[in-house]
Amino acid sequence: MEIVVCSQKIHGFDSYLFVSSGEEEVIFPAERLRELLSESRWNESVLRRYANEIQIGRRAFQSLLDPRAGGRAYIIPGSSVKGNVKARLQLTLQPYGGTAIACLYPARGLRAPPPKGSHGWRHYGVWKQSLQYDRGPPCNVTADRNVCVVCNLFGAPGLSSIIDFGTFYMRDGKLIQVGEGSEELFAAEPGSRFHGSISFRGLGLHELGLLLIGMGYWLSGERAEAIPVLLGSHKYKGLGERIMGRVVYRVNCLKTSTRCSGGGVGSGSRYEGAELENILAKALNAAYEEYRPYIRQVDEHREALRVMRAG
Repeated sequence: MEIVVCSQKIHGFDSYLFVSSGEEEVIFPAERLRELLSESRWNESVLRRYANEIQIGRRAFQSLLDPRAGGRAYIIPGSSVKGNVKARLQLTLQPYGGTAIACLYPARGLRAPPPKGSHGWRHYGVWKQSLQYDRGPPCNVTADRNVCVVCNLFGAPGLSSIIDFGTFYMRDGKLIQVGEGSEELFAAEPGSRFHGSISFRGLGLHELGLLLIGMGYWLSGERAEAIPVLLGSHKYKGLGERIMGRVVYRVNCLKTSTRCSGGGVGSGSRYEGAELENILAKALNAAYEEYRPYIRQVDEHREALRVMRAG
């Protein structure tokens, strides 16, 4: 499968993607560095004097050494993809009739919206209907053997995941400079594609549907359609005039092991094209049949734009 950064040509708007490595460029004049190293004694006041002259430059996109790419490859770590998909599914499965089938952190819900400008206020604006509920404590198998439908798939403390997310490698596109000053960074350009895989074992058809919902798949008539979702940094506020963090998860093929059975798929098979589309639609329908009252899908891209413009 692949993660595609939204582009005007395909999706009607351009977006850029930044997945931080946590590394930042530090700018410090060489002459001042030599002076610092020549100091006879280092103490707090000396270090503070020089620290005021340090500038933080560009932040680095996540990467790793990849012999296939002949050097460093830009990536989206599987852990980032898993967290993104799991969180979206948890937010989509809202309590109904006083019952919660998906836990969420903070589990107790937000009794009041975060003040505008504070951490998380835009996120709350997009997912308000889901975040205001009290769902009880988050799943922890070391304390309680009961787990919600999401943690049963993605894992929780004391319970391993039955879905494995691989690393996604940039195969098309390039990084370009966006932002200025402390916000300067290199982001994946519109239309960039990151290729990877997600593997799982023992999923029922309705559970495959839940995974697809977590990736932003909706039912459009009788078809499974992937809509733009949010991923990475600056996704709620953008960067200058640029939209950030809009991607589409796209399933290109489904391969089954020789031990696979049930769910309308054969063992040791590969599905693409119309056959694949049929399976994805069946999986989404199965999820809706099982959990329809709890499912409230949100068009994150449009809701995030609404919150940005209102703010």
